[in-house]
Amino acid sequence: MNETPDIHSVWKDAQEKERKIWLESNQPESYFIEHWSELLRKAPLILRSLSRAEAVLDVACGGVPILHALPRTKRMVATDPLNRDFAVLYPRKEWIQYDHFCAESLPYEDAAFDVVFCMNALDHMSNPQVAVRQMLRVLKPGGWLHL
Repeated sequence: MNETPDIHSVWKDAQEKERKIWLESNQPESYFIEHWSELLRKAPLILRSLSRAEAVLDVACGGVPILHALPRTKRMVATDPLNRDFAVLYPRKEWIQYDHFCAESLPYEDAAFDVVFCMNALDHMSNPQVAVRQMLRVLKPGGWLHL
């Protein structure tokens, strides 16, 4: 009889693999900032979404959040369960709040952010549907969600 694997153990295993990839990456911060900058050049709608933004959230931000390549806003938050590990790899920016929360349980208030990013990360989550609902919950009405 085939047993279905426990989603939490699968997720923990995936998280450990992700941690290992980042720790062994050897890519400089500039590599990721150039990656984000190229995306912004190809997708001007992203910059347009930021034109009046005061609060921006990057969910499952990875070692170098897209926030590192964006114009500063009043509130910038980057959250990733591995942020503590990433802090030893890449310099933290003083204008960004780095948290270590999972996308499925964001502790931020409802309608707190004008723009929410979740770049290349839904497949890393134990429950993508719950994660998207959380992102929409913390997004202000009329705000932008970039996946």
